[in-house]
Amino acid sequence: MRSLLNEIKDLVVSEGKATRDASASNNVGSDSTRNEPQSSAILESIERLGALINAKRESCNVYAEEDDLADSAIDDLQDLLTAIRREKHCKIEKEMLDGLRRFSRSFGQYEVSINSRNNGSRQVTGRILDQERTHKQADIGLGQMSLMIHKRKRRVSTDDERDTTGLAKGHLTDYNMSLTFLPNGNRNHHMLMATITQREILAGSIASISQLQVNRVLPSNSPVFKLVKQGKIEELCQLFQSGKASLRDHDETGSSLLFYSLEQPEMCKFLLEEGLDVDHVAYEKGALFTPEVYGWDDTVIPDQHLKRINACRKLLLNAGAVPTYKDPNNEGSKSFLDTVQDTIDFAWNSGLVSPFASFRDWTNYEGMSTFLNACTHFKISVDILKHLVAMGANIHDRSSKGEMCLHLLVNHTPPETEIIARLECLAYLLQQGADPYARDNEGNTPSSIAYSMMGHRDTIDGTLGDVWDAALHTSGFNLSHFRKTFRRRPRYDYSFYTRQMFEELWRGREDQCPYWDDEP
Repeated sequence: MRSLLNEIKDLVVSEGKATRDASASNNVGSDSTRNEPQSSAILESIERLGALINAKRESCNVYAEEDDLADSAIDDLQDLLTAIRREKHCKIEKEMLDGLRRFSRSFGQYEVSINSRNNGSRQVTGRILDQERTHKQADIGLGQMSLMIHKRKRRVSTDDERDTTGLAKGHLTDYNMSLTFLPNGNRNHHMLMATITQREILAGSIASISQLQVNRVLPSNSPVFKLVKQGKIEELCQLFQSGKASLRDHDETGSSLLFYSLEQPEMCKFLLEEGLDVDHVAYEKGALFTPEVYGWDDTVIPDQHLKRINACRKLLLNAGAVPTYKDPNNEGSKSFLDTVQDTIDFAWNSGLVSPFASFRDWTNYEGMSTFLNACTHFKISVDILKHLVAMGANIHDRSSKGEMCLHLLVNHTPPETEIIARLECLAYLLQQGADPYARDNEGNTPSSIAYSMMGHRDTIDGTLGDVWDAALHTSGFNLSHFRKTFRRRPRYDYSFYTRQMFEELWRGREDQCPYWDDEP
């Protein structure tokens, strides 16, 4: 911690000296003179915060114990925030200033934890009714400061482990505020993190804990991150014991060790048991993200590799990760439920998502239900559709664009290994009563999409048109009613869609195919 405080102190001193030198050379000193009291106040707070290094305990109850160091930590952090708010050259939005004031008032109200592991459970009791997140950043001259506020309301019934039928009628409110400061400078960095977690246990009864941590910021290619990514727990512990690494190390984006463990279930489990925060947020390329959605595209990951990643995701959800988190400053941000394909068994079925989202009511960023979202995946199967229907999915669901599952299934050409699976999915939906004549908001039917893809698909290949025809015929529909204005033009090649694949679609019904003998 002292390393960070010295960094900040050196920055204040060097900036102050540079300002005074420039002022003297230009004979203009009014602005720098006015700024000196604030810089001096920041320095004084930093000096006093240095006393925390000598504290012998990791946490204390500020009401039950007389602890001068804890009191000093609270006072000095509040003084530091006050001095920063008063810096006139800092351009901080009013909303962030208000948040800093609230943070300053709330920090240290009950229990203070310093550089300690997080042993508290993040599992949510009850059902989330509403939640709101804000994230603000500001350059305060000495470095970057960010403030994240998460407020959520939840309902706990009398059947749950806590009876909350009193003042709040079973509706409870939780707050989490996280303040991060990363100093400027080209040498090895440290980042200061202060958090306040307030949880309403009973109606009107709130538990609050404040945490203060200093974390090293290392390059992403540092040995500690490599060992975590490789899953080498023993070697990692040796690195910790040597003092060359710490559980609190982060990379330049703010990613903790947990972000690097998401291909190694045993490593992920170890880090979670050591208290790493499942809800920690990193920042890269203008976007915020959490561990469970960190850098993966499930559609291109081999099955065995994806199995390991999903095992880690399940560990994160079990530890209380929020599956609905989105970057509050990015409209295109996607949550875990938006991006992860294989969520049925380890998320919805396991109940890990139930406090945050209802299977029947949840929609993704495109307005699609879980059922519709599944229909957009290349690896969709009849088993998955049946599973979703058994869980309560409605085959007549429509997206915000008016699309049904039929529209979505014929809107994406499947890989050659999935063509028969796509036929089976379409046939299943049709036989369950899905409407083949349904139109989306643009007036498109599944047929118009499958046959021509708005006038473009059939000039490339006829795969989806043939798959759609086979599904219609298998389900008892007359193809002539659908092909009236869409003449089939047979197109095959030697790899993507061969004549053999076409024949597989009509196996056992060859004599019923109206264009079996058509030549390309």
